[in-house]
Amino acid sequence: MNWWNILKRDVGEFFTTDRTRKERRQCEFHLRVAEPLREAAFGQDEAIWREYYEEVGRAIAANPNSVEARYLRSQAAQHWFETLRPAKPDPLFRDLERAWDRDLQFILTHFPDRPSETMTLKEARDMRTTYDRICRGIRI
Repeated sequence: MNWWNILKRDVGEFFTTDRTRKERRQCEFHLRVAEPLREAAFGQDEAIWREYYEEVGRAIAANPNSVEARYLRSQAAQHWFETLRPAKPDPLFRDLERAWDRDLQFILTHFPDRPSETMTLKEARDMRTTYDRICRGIRI
């Protein structure tokens, strides 16, 4: 290993196992694949939205501790509930509702001290309020 690479790393990286590094790389790969789909997914096409949602879900499956992936999946779920949800009862409703609830709980519990530019704690709290309003019928 090159000495310069060792010096450039974050100190926490020295205490990370190879398995954890592999999970993080796999998660980052799925997030990069989902990135080009993001803009189109937040339109009116449910097929593209579903593809984006599943790709972000793969990122979470690769690294269950990824707050960013859960945050992106929560945004996608919020879009589906507010924009794409059909008028008649959909079997997808319960699955999305449960996943959205778990993601929001994880985000609000494990929100990083130094979040990336794409995540804000205020928006995560607003998503929780929206979840309560849409899925639980709680008016705040």
